[in-house]
Amino acid sequence: MSRLYNRVLFLFVFAVAQHFSFYSSGQGCSDAGFCTMGAMKPNQRMHTTNVKLRSVELTEYYGDRSELKVNYLNHILDLNFGIGKNTLVQTKFVYVNVLGVLGNVNGTGDVSLSMTRKLYQNNLFQWSGTLGAKIPTNNANGFVGNLPLPMYYQTSLGTYDAVAGISVVSKYLLLATGIQHPFNMVANTFTWGAWKNSELSNEANIYPVSNKLIRGTDMMFRVEANTNYHRFNGNIGFLMIHRLNRDQIIDPKTSNRVDVPGSDGNANTLLMGVAYKLSAKALLKLAFGHRLTKRALNPDGLSRDNVATLTINYLF
Repeated sequence: MSRLYNRVLFLFVFAVAQHFSFYSSGQGCSDAGFCTMGAMKPNQRMHTTNVKLRSVELTEYYGDRSELKVNYLNHILDLNFGIGKNTLVQTKFVYVNVLGVLGNVNGTGDVSLSMTRKLYQNNLFQWSGTLGAKIPTNNANGFVGNLPLPMYYQTSLGTYDAVAGISVVSKYLLLATGIQHPFNMVANTFTWGAWKNSELSNEANIYPVSNKLIRGTDMMFRVEANTNYHRFNGNIGFLMIHRLNRDQIIDPKTSNRVDVPGSDGNANTLLMGVAYKLSAKALLKLAFGHRLTKRALNPDGLSRDNVATLTINYLF
């Protein structure tokens, strides 16, 4: 029965992934990236032995926000080091390329650091917990010429963030939850008025104002089913990211700090992926997603319509 389950689930995941690949659809974790840290990351496995693993991942990332006519091509380096019997340290670096109607921007993205510890394990499931942080690489107030760019065009979120999460993993199922809290105001100064004399003023006006943004706190919830078949692995899941409180900006007309209506609530995503074991130490992974629902406004620029990733993972 379990063998039949494996085959059916794998074929379903593979077929859906191929469908979304053809239509260039997908989302993934666009909301600050904390759902790919430690215990919160997708496609986890139970460790029947002590961690003591070291790995390096290279990922090519594509994402877009179609109605805003902006595309992202990112390069991600993910390093993992086992410490002792039950602890794993992760460091993630990103190089960001933004292509859009207001201009093209590139540069280093925020650095993610986390420590994950295996809390409990028996023959049926494994509990893990993560503590981490995200460190900005710039103040998220980049310009094109003398015009401030919206957050969708920034390579950094411009905030110091704390991250915590926990997961439970069984042979076929992953459940995870986490929280990310920013500690400082973003220096971004994008307003519509700054672009009023530009020939691109109409295009700029479709982006939400992010003047002196204070980003809300996020919680994430992930549920995922996975299966193995020979050298192949497949997974399909659901990701919900809930903004607990509204973002805030400085209103350029009144100079008062105000809430941004519609910037809180849920962003829901269907995720799927396939992986192929190239050797005992190398794994090739392809992941897609599809946005199901979004928040009405995202002044932080953390909304994507489509995401796809191609990853090579190497153990050493």
